Amino acid sequence: KIKTARTSARFDEEDLAKIEKISNERKKNAQKELEALPKRLKTALATRTQAQAALDALVAAAPQGTQPEGLELAKFRVEVAEGRVDAIQSNIEELESLIQLENIGFKAYQDRKSFLDATNLEQKAKALESLELLLARLAAWKNVADNEISTSNAELSKLEARASSITSEDPRFSLLNEQRTIRSETLAMAQRLSQAVISQHRLVSRWVADFTPKAGEEELTHRLSKLSARTLDTAKKIWDYEVTSYDNSVEVDGKTYKGKVPITLGMFVRALLFFFIGYWITSRIANRIQGTLVTRGHIGETNARTLQPSWNSRSVK
Repeated sequence: KIKTARTSARFDEEDLAKIEKISNERKKNAQKELEALPKRLKTALATRTQAQAALDALVAAAPQGTQPEGLELAKFRVEVAEGRVDAIQSNIEELESLIQLENIGFKAYQDRKSFLDATNLEQKAKALESLELLLARLAAWKNVADNEISTSNAELSKLEARASSITSEDPRFSLLNEQRTIRSETLAMAQRLSQAVISQHRLVSRWVADFTPKAGEEELTHRLSKLSARTLDTAKKIWDYEVTSYDNSVEVDGKTYKGKVPITLGMFVRALLFFFIGYWITSRIANRIQGTLVTRGHIGETNARTLQPSWNSRSVK
């Protein structure tokens, strides 16, 4: 059924436009949430400043060498206020990540369309490579989100255990409840991001798996193309291999710049090639001249043979 559905499936510019519209709507919603957070952050920062000022005043008012009454509770208020600031900043970052994730998702659809519309193997390989890079980014993002969820769950469990050990009349109880609320918000946002990443990762993974030729199923032309590309790349590396280098200086606007000029294996090969071609041409010309001189009696054949190196000498007729 899947094979039959694939043969009749289509994906054109109209479909891509619909996906872009849906993605833009999701980004707008995330942006609205994001715009409301700076106000909450400002309030949280002010609360933290007040809590820190109250702690400092409490410490300053106590006689030297004594611990003021209510010190632990004041420190706890500062801790909770700092947790609120950290949580809001984390939510801002994760909402920004959701917007970036929408961009990645739409880019993946564009790459998928590029692969389906490709008319040659090179275009298909380029689109597949882009999808593989997006998949690697999503995999790394998934690990980060999973770690954040694990950390939030562990912290929330600790807070639950701590809250169960005190009564509701304890002045720390309301602060613990606030901490639990803060951590729950952070966990909910991390789970939201994780679900979005997992969804995108699953989708792109399927596309990459579908588009990647299976072992033994590659077309002969595709295998030959990959082999020729690897061969060409290896030959280029050998050709550009640096054998040695020499110092060189260039004068520009009265200033002398010094540097090293590399001598590659390809330069040696070209030099040898030009040498042999030049030697062959000059040998042919010399043979013609010597043949003419011998024919006209200006020089003897034995003398003419001695004018060339022994390894290149031959009878001149």
